[in-house]
Amino acid sequence: MNFGLVFAKLPVLTEFLMATQTNEDGTAVELSTGEQFLQVLMTVLPIVLVAVAFWFFLIRPQKKKEKEDKMMRNSIGVGDTVTTIGGITGVVRQVKEEEELYIIETGADKSKIAIKKWAIQTKDKSAEEQQ
Repeated sequence: MNFGLVFAKLPVLTEFLMATQTNEDGTAVELSTGEQFLQVLMTVLPIVLVAVAFWFFLIRPQKKKEKEDKMMRNSIGVGDTVTTIGGITGVVRQVKEEEELYIIETGADKSKIAIKKWAIQTKDKSAEEQQ
């Protein structure tokens, strides 16, 4: 690390923190309240803009997707065809709301598997569509 560069910029940092500015002759001049506000605003504004962009492009779409997934999982009923996050496809035969559990029937031998509600990835066909 080049400490000479750090120490060379130290007067600039001091001017910013003390709300002063130097003239051509090297004397310190006090900044007005408006200039101080603008200086702080120009420092804080980029951070705020990055935080807003982060929320708008990352957090908001994720919350929207989670809400849609929750609505899909709550709309599953007996007779619906579902796919789990592990890739198992089956038909819902029983819904246990208090345990947040679905009993699905899958395979040629009609095996029944208990699947947690959060493990359902997609609702492929509803019972009405299958008839």
